[in-house]
Amino acid sequence: MRAIAYLLYELGVAPDAPSSQAVQEQQVSNFCRQQEHSLNALFTDPAGGQDTTLAGLDSMFRYLREQDGEFLVLVSDPLHLGGTPQTAVDTLLRVDALGSRVACIADGSPDPLLSLLNSLTTSSPGTERRQRIIQGMQARALRGEVLGRPPYGYGVGKDARLEEVPQEVQVVRQIFHLYTDENMGLRAMARHLNESGSLTRAGRSWSVVSLRDILRNRAYIGTYHRFGLSLPGSHPPLVSSELFRRVQDLMRSRSPRRSSGDAQPFLLSGLAYCAQCGSRMIGVTRRQIWRRMSGQRMRGTYRYYQCHARANQSLCSYHTWRAADLEESVLEQIRSRMQSEQQQDKEQQPSIPRYTPPPAFPAPEESQRRRFIRYVKQATNGTITLRRLHALLEGLKEERSSADMDIPPITADAIDASRWNALDFAARRVALQQWLERIIVRDDEIEVHLRKG
Repeated sequence: MRAIAYLLYELGVAPDAPSSQAVQEQQVSNFCRQQEHSLNALFTDPAGGQDTTLAGLDSMFRYLREQDGEFLVLVSDPLHLGGTPQTAVDTLLRVDALGSRVACIADGSPDPLLSLLNSLTTSSPGTERRQRIIQGMQARALRGEVLGRPPYGYGVGKDARLEEVPQEVQVVRQIFHLYTDENMGLRAMARHLNESGSLTRAGRSWSVVSLRDILRNRAYIGTYHRFGLSLPGSHPPLVSSELFRRVQDLMRSRSPRRSSGDAQPFLLSGLAYCAQCGSRMIGVTRRQIWRRMSGQRMRGTYRYYQCHARANQSLCSYHTWRAADLEESVLEQIRSRMQSEQQQDKEQQPSIPRYTPPPAFPAPEESQRRRFIRYVKQATNGTITLRRLHALLEGLKEERSSADMDIPPITADAIDASRWNALDFAARRVALQQWLERIIVRDDEIEVHLRKG
C-alpha cells in the first residue's frame, strides 16, 4: 500500500534518542519494509519550537488533497497529530475525510484512535478499570472475536466470530453487483433497493451513506480489522478480493477528491425540514465547469438545500431551494412576525420573548468531555463510523461556541438587515438556533416556527 509519514521530532537530542528525527525515519523505513508498503513522501516538524505553526503537517494535508487514491499515514505517536488528544482526534478525522487512514509504526501499538482514547482517560477516575477493559478487548481482537456491532451481512456465531446471515448476504452481493456490473451510482442503487422493499438491519431505508460504508468495508473479503490489527481469513468472505479492488477503483474514479478546506457550512442545517416526508433539509454544494463560445473556461458554485430522503435515499419528491433564497425567506418571515407584533401594541414588548435554553449540567465542560470520550470509544469499538464521529464532535464544538455567545432577544430591531449582516456566521447560526424551533419547507413556501420562552 502507498504510505506517507509524518514525524514530530525533538531538537537537540542525541541522534540515537527515540524522539530524534533519525530514529523515527529508520522506524518508518523498517515498518514499510516489513509490511510491504511503499513510502511516497515524508513530512516533519520540530517539536517545541517558537513557531507554533506546523508547516510539515500543513504540507502533508496539501499532498493528500492533491493526490488520488488512499494513503496510509504513518506516525510514531498519534499525539504528534495535535497538542492534545482532542486536537489529535480532529486531525485523524481530517485524514479520514480525505480518504486515507492513520497507523502507528511503534511495535505493539494499538489503533491510533484507541491510543488517543487511552490518553483521554488516563487522568480521570476509573482509569485502571478502563485499562483492564481495553486490554481485554485487544486480546479478543487478536483472537478475531467480534467487538461491537457486526457489519451488515454477518452475525456473531457461538465462537464469537463473524458468521453469514443468509438473507443479508444476498443483499450485500446484490449491492456489489449493482455498482459494478449494472454500473449504478449510489443514489440509483438506494432508489432501486428501497423501491424493491429492501431494508437495512435496523428496518430503515437504504441511503447513500449506508451503501458507501458497505462498499468500502474490508470485512466483506474476510479481513477483520480492529485496534490496528488486520486478520485476513478470520471469517467467510462475501465477495472476492478482485471484486472489492474493482469497486474501490470505481469509487475513486466516480468520486474525484475535493478539497475539504473549501467546504462552507450552511446556516439552516438541522433547522429545516421537508413538509412532505419530515426529513431534514441538507445543504448541498454543486460545482460546474464549462466553456463559453469564445473558449473561456468558466466555473460556478451553487448551494442548495435538499430533502435528505430525496438526496440520499431517493424516497421523496424533489424539494430544493437555493440556499440564499431559503435563508432570506426565513429572515423575512421573522421580520414580518416582529413588525406585526410591534404594530399591535407599540408600548409592550414583543409577545415572542427570547428563548431560554433548558438548564445546563452543573459542569457543562465536564459533560462535553465525557461525551467526547464516549463518542471516541464508540468509534474505537466499531459502533459508529469515523464519519459519524466527525459529525458528533462538530456538534460538540457548536455547543461550546454557542455557550460563549450572548444572543439578544428576538426583536425586529435585532433581525434588521443592516445589523444582521454585520454578524459573522457563528453568531448568526447560534442566534437562529436559539430563536427557531423548526422551518417547514415546501416547493413554493415555508413555515417558520419560533421557540417559546
